[in-house]
Amino acid sequence: MTTRKFALGAGLALVISLAVLVAGCSREDGPSAIVAPNVSPDTRLTGQGPEPLAGKVRAGGDPLAVDRTPEVINITPWTILPSIAVDWPLHWHDYLDARTAPHTFTVEFTGTDPDADSGIPIGYRYLFKPALIEGGPHGQYIRTAYEFYLNVEEVASFSDPAWSDWVRYTTDPADRQITLSNLPQYDEQDRLVYYLLVIQALDESGQPSLEREYAQNAHNFWITYSQSPELCVYEPILGVECCTGIYTQIQHQIAPEQPLNFTWEGNGDFYGGEIAAYRYGWDLVDPDDENDPGWAVQPGLGPEHMTAPEQSFPLGSHTFTVQCWDHVGGLTRIVYLLDVVPVQ
Repeated sequence: MTTRKFALGAGLALVISLAVLVAGCSREDGPSAIVAPNVSPDTRLTGQGPEPLAGKVRAGGDPLAVDRTPEVINITPWTILPSIAVDWPLHWHDYLDARTAPHTFTVEFTGTDPDADSGIPIGYRYLFKPALIEGGPHGQYIRTAYEFYLNVEEVASFSDPAWSDWVRYTTDPADRQITLSNLPQYDEQDRLVYYLLVIQALDESGQPSLEREYAQNAHNFWITYSQSPELCVYEPILGVECCTGIYTQIQHQIAPEQPLNFTWEGNGDFYGGEIAAYRYGWDLVDPDDENDPGWAVQPGLGPEHMTAPEQSFPLGSHTFTVQCWDHVGGLTRIVYLLDVVPVQ
């Protein structure tokens, strides 16, 4: 039995007897499942005195692989609840109206548990659904923070059957991602669909987080196909050019044999895009032709795809093209039109 002290206000300390319950774990690829303690997700701490809470924790795998000598956790109603918030997409922060997202993307999040030695929860679950509420013949979509808080118990109840199972919270962010794939942009009534994603944390005593904070652990979004990465191209003499979309053309006059040293980088953080590939080439006939002989490299993400060897020209007109794709095929293209002008 381990004894811990928790400070409560000035000079007041609460001694809580804790013995950690851990049911045996089997190992298997994929996220670990958690059998949540026998505590309702709607539980509110009432201050009526300590009651022992018991639960089982196991990894996804053989359900018979259980520790025969589990320990018991005793907590009091003053236990600090865990919390959780989304880290990615980056633009999902501090907003009041629904944000955009590509049709396929990954959500990353971080949880905290001040009561735990590790400082993190033991589990999480999530609710993902169209943000649809009653109203009109086909319902209506939540699109703002105001509408969310007005209807939170209808659209994000802790007892909603759409909640996922509890999943073990791991220390590696890559192992606790939520991937949403091929989301429809419109519903059967040809209306733009607004979605809702809510994440909840679970601490080692079986207490779930209770907040449903818009733009923190509750997110409201709609799908767009119109966004593409921001591509920034740098050349020491010509400067920096940044653009999105496929129609940017930049014209420069250059001197004969002027050295050209282009480097570039794309960024999709502002809409949840992830850079998937770059490609560049000189004097392309058709940049939409993937087999055009002017392409210098195949699409890729290596250092050789983000910088071009030094080039120069004695005369004539030339083009330099850079393309950048995101993980769902969003394309940005920038074309430099370079005219060699003899020095007088």
